[in-house]
Amino acid sequence: MLNSNFIKNNKIVLVILCIGFIPAILRGYSYYLLVLLFPLLFQFKGSKYATANIALIFLFGVSYVIPMWLRGVPINSATIFMIIMPAIVYATSNYLCRRIQNENEFLVLLLAIACCLSSWAIFMTIQDTITTGKLINVTRKIEEGENAARAATGYGMMLASSIAGIGLFFAKQETIFQKCFRWVAIIISIGGLFGCIHLVNRTGIVLVLLSLLVCLLYNTFINRKVVRGVLIATVLCIGLLYAFSSMEFLQEVADSYNARNEGAGSVETGGGRTELWGDGITHILNYPFGADKLRYGRGYYAHNMWLDAGVIGGWFPFILLIVMTLRFLGSFLRIQKNKQISQFAKMYILSLTTVVFAQAAVEPVIQGSFPFFLFFFFFWGLISGMTHNKSYLTHNK
Repeated sequence: MLNSNFIKNNKIVLVILCIGFIPAILRGYSYYLLVLLFPLLFQFKGSKYATANIALIFLFGVSYVIPMWLRGVPINSATIFMIIMPAIVYATSNYLCRRIQNENEFLVLLLAIACCLSSWAIFMTIQDTITTGKLINVTRKIEEGENAARAATGYGMMLASSIAGIGLFFAKQETIFQKCFRWVAIIISIGGLFGCIHLVNRTGIVLVLLSLLVCLLYNTFINRKVVRGVLIATVLCIGLLYAFSSMEFLQEVADSYNARNEGAGSVETGGGRTELWGDGITHILNYPFGADKLRYGRGYYAHNMWLDAGVIGGWFPFILLIVMTLRFLGSFLRIQKNKQISQFAKMYILSLTTVVFAQAAVEPVIQGSFPFFLFFFFFWGLISGMTHNKSYLTHNK
């Protein structure tokens, strides 16, 4: 059940979080509102593990920004927020998680923020479809003002957080709440999938398939129904192949993706990503304190969150981000091993973790979508708080 006291007692924090994670509203400055949560850093009374994470996040921000300042990048709100915002978001999510009394509240909070992050992109792609009357936007851009247009990559990073819910198609539901949550998450995911198709975003399609695959495998092996899992996967593949070969509007979708694959950035190189990753590694080895952009190859960024941290900030933030990632995965594994947490919640966390990491691996999220980068820390703060919340685990028995 949901505890109304949780919302009542934390309504101001929740409202700021929800508005702050909706990109493009308030002229794109909505995430600036998150700075209002700065006082929570001084109220922070988490575990030693969480406190160490806060220190690591601050250290990462400082080590990333100082080389930029030394290269002449001005001290402005963007660089200051790079230092404090990730720590604020982590501390806030951890703060809220310590006040959560049951698993349902955790899932609703996680889905709500993921939905906020993707809501603008879903709204804009639906509006663009209605306005133009076309299922596919071949320009892969949507006008957001008189002289402003956002490309498919930017929308794709917004939509990623919503896609993870589609994997719950394979989830076993034991309560009414789980049944309702499953359908809400799937509907939101369908909206995210539509946005990806409209803008011919290949990464989004891969994320959908990854979400379905990891959840199918999880359900198959946890419930030891391998034959059933293989049969479901086979039927789905045959059904998709039949649909794309026989339905006219799906043929249009397939044709648009084929046309893009024949252009620059082939599938074989991950849309040119593998070449950029190689360039990024070479750059990091030769520029230990970073540079303004990728100094090797044709790209500006390496299109990988970890490599781009090293490209811009140098070795130190690159290593720190890897350490933080390992600690994130440590929290994730503790959740998966915890018998007091339901398989339903574990599956959603697994799917969202897969989608977030896959998106971060192929896009320059630090520079290209700062709200998505902040979502990485919000998600980490929630799951790390979940593993150390004794009250929550007691209520979940």
